[in-house]
This record gives sequence, structure tokens and C-alpha cells, in this order.
Amino acid sequence: MNNRKMDEKILKSQNKKVNEHTVDDAHNDDFTTQEAERIIRRTTIEFGPKDQDQLSRIQEETWAEIRTRLSDQGRTISLRRRIVRTTAAAAAILAAGIMTLLLLERPVEMIVVENMDSGIRELMLEDSTHVWLRNGAKLSYPKKFAKNERPVTLTGEAFFDVARDTSRPFTVNTSAVEIKVLGTRFNVQTEQNGNITEVALESGSVALHMPGADVADVKIKPGELAVANQHDLSISVSEADPYLSSAWKEKVLTFRARPLDYILQTLANAYGIEIRLGNENLGKTSYTGKFKRSLPLEEVLTIIGMSIPIEYEFNADGSIDIR
Repeated sequence: MNNRKMDEKILKSQNKKVNEHTVDDAHNDDFTTQEAERIIRRTTIEFGPKDQDQLSRIQEETWAEIRTRLSDQGRTISLRRRIVRTTAAAAAILAAGIMTLLLLERPVEMIVVENMDSGIRELMLEDSTHVWLRNGAKLSYPKKFAKNERPVTLTGEAFFDVARDTSRPFTVNTSAVEIKVLGTRFNVQTEQNGNITEVALESGSVALHMPGADVADVKIKPGELAVANQHDLSISVSEADPYLSSAWKEKVLTFRARPLDYILQTLANAYGIEIRLGNENLGKTSYTGKFKRSLPLEEVLTIIGMSIPIEYEFNADGSIDIR
């Protein structure tokens, strides 16, 4: 095969023809159009450029390899002069392939929001879903949801008002359960140890799925409370007033038959104060009640003390001891 024919094959692989040019014979008869395409494709994939400088470097390296393959005992075929006119087209082809590759491999950009304040933090996701994060809660979600799903991950407690989109189910993942919805209003609370997740439904419908466990999915209706227990791999459902679970976002603290140690921990998080309980048995005593967040903590403890015999002491460092 003569060099002119090889020259034309290389240029045709970039969808261009060149002027006739007489060159000496070469002995590399195995070089084909497919081989030239392979070289360019391999170089593009291996280097994966992100800017024009890298693209130019790839073009230079691609030329160097082609030139090497066309050389015969030190004699280099002078194709570069004629390839100049096709460089722009070749660069466009390479750039298009590169950009496609980068877009396909680009990692999903995640947003992580953690409410470290004592108040409530409100978020509006890109799909118009409204989220209220309680103090201590953390939510992670994609900056832009995919075309077929809307996954988020939650630790702590949050209330969701999910924008309806039947083509993209909204999923809340906790350490204990996966909650699937289309459009609805519900409250999710996870225990600090991650074993228990409570879901109280205000409107719409949700389904709870426990990944990796031989437990059937459970659907709940408005006015129901589902408790997923990762420890014993169970999901229980009971009737509940959804307001009692979501009142916190209205700046009201609500406790429904909660043990005192849990209530004190919640108060500590809400008011940003360390509270220590010195009586373990007392901590197991349950209590039901609700308090406006505007109430001073001392007044809240006084009200609780009317039902549970507790004594409290404020220390100089701002902490509270209860016995």
C-alpha cells in the first residue's frame, strides 16, 4: 500500500479529504482506517481532557502516534502540513466525544444541610418540595434530581411537604427504613441510635420499605403512625394525631408517651443546654404534653415536675442536673 492511500484513509477517518500528494512507498501495510480511528479514540478516553490545553495536548500526542506508525526506518511521512486544514474538524470531533464522556461520568453534586441551631430550618428543594429540619437534623440530597427519582437521606427529624410528580417518586432514606412517596405531607423522626424511624402521615400516602430485611412493605394512610424498628426488623402501624408529630415545626414541642430521658434530651437539643439525669429509673417514666418553644426552659421543667417528681438545678456553666 502506498503512503498517499494511507494518508487518505487517515483523513477520511475524520470525514475529510485532502489534496493529492506524492509520497514514497511505506512498508506498513497493516495500517488501516480503523487503526487510525482506534488511536484517536484510545487517546481521547485515556486522557479525558477538561479544557482546551489538554485537548491540544491530546491532538499533539495523537499526531505523534500516527506519525510513528507511518514512519519507515527513520523516514517520516510529512502529513502534518495537510492535516492542519482538518485540525479544527478533528478537534470538534474530539471535543464532542470528550464532553459526552465527561457528562456521563460527572458525579452527582450533593447538598448536605445540617441544622445545628436551636431553631427550625426551612428548605425548598429544586422540585418545589418544602422541608422543615428540626434542630440536630441533617438532610442530604442531589442539587438536581434525576429524571426518574428524587432520593434524600435524613438523620434526625424533619417534616416534608412533597411536590407531586408521578414520574419521579420521592424517597426518604434513613438508617432503618426507606420511605417512598409521590406527593404528600408527613413527618419523619429517627432515633439517635438509628434503630427506630417514626413516620406520621398528614395527607397522601407513603410506603415503608426495610432494605435487606424479609419484611413486607407497609403502606399507611393519613392519621396513621408507622414505627420501623431496625433492631427486631419490624414495622408497626397505629392511629395517631399527625399534628402531635408535626407541631414542632410550628414552634411547639410535643411529647406523646415519651420516656423522661428522651424528653430531656429533646429539650437539651432545642434549648442548646446540657441536661444530665441522675436517676436512671426516673428516666423511664413516660410523659405526654406539649410546650411552646417560646417558654423558658425553667418553666417547662416546672410543668413536667407537676406530673413527674423531679428536682432540677441550674449550674454556673449553664448545664442542668435533674434528680
